[in-house]
Amino acid sequence: MCLAICRNRVFISQNHCILNYQLDGKFISRVGVPGDGELEFKDPWGITIDKSNGDVYICDVSNNRIQILSENLHYKSQYGKDILTEPVDILPTRDNIFILDGSYSCLHIFNKDLVLQKNIIYRGEGQQVIYPWFFFQFALIIF
Repeated sequence: MCLAICRNRVFISQNHCILNYQLDGKFISRVGVPGDGELEFKDPWGITIDKSNGDVYICDVSNNRIQILSENLHYKSQYGKDILTEPVDILPTRDNIFILDGSYSCLHIFNKDLVLQKNIIYRGEGQQVIYPWFFFQFALIIF
């Protein structure tokens, strides 16, 4: 289970669904069922909000993709099915989208047009970051 907070709203990923609450705890909405189609999830994990437009990015771990929803949790798009193997965390910035792939312990860097720019591999001799879950949440606390 992960959560993201933006614009007085809380988004939680858990049990094949995304929950949306107001900061005061009032329930707003829920989307998602088990599966591999639009608004269907298999192990939704990392979740974050693009502060520039309110889009909700969800790491759909066992479907090997990222689903993008509007801030009202309407389906917008998805990507990564042919590139990602176990996306566990995501961080959109002004210029790039960083995705942590837990299976390969790899950081993928995409531009805003979702074109892969670079892969940084962590697993290997002398680079022992294995299964780096929650990397971006900790990075945001540090920076």
